[in-house]
Amino acid sequence: MFRGTVDAFQVQRQAWTAPQTGTATITLTWSGPTDLDLYLAPESCASLYPKNACNLLTSSTSASGTRESVSRAVEAGQRLVVFVDNLDVARSQAYTVTTEVR
Repeated sequence: MFRGTVDAFQVQRQAWTAPQTGTATITLTWSGPTDLDLYLAPESCASLYPKNACNLLTSSTSASGTRESVSRAVEAGQRLVVFVDNLDVARSQAYTVTTEVR
């Protein structure tokens, strides 16, 4: 689990290593009216934008609610990055990302 705050109209990048082989579920939660999106990419992806600059593996981009979630098969030791994208031009937003591999 990791927590952070993403500034208005900015992106936070967090490295993550799969602890075991299985299906990883990564969930982003927050409280408030801000629209956050969740992306999973290979470790080599340094920046979310422009989105065609790296091979995004999966994303969750619902325009409503306070939760985004993605799932993907992973190998033990696989290094990935999680991006939290704040689409609100005026508000920063605190968030929590949880990870689970089964």
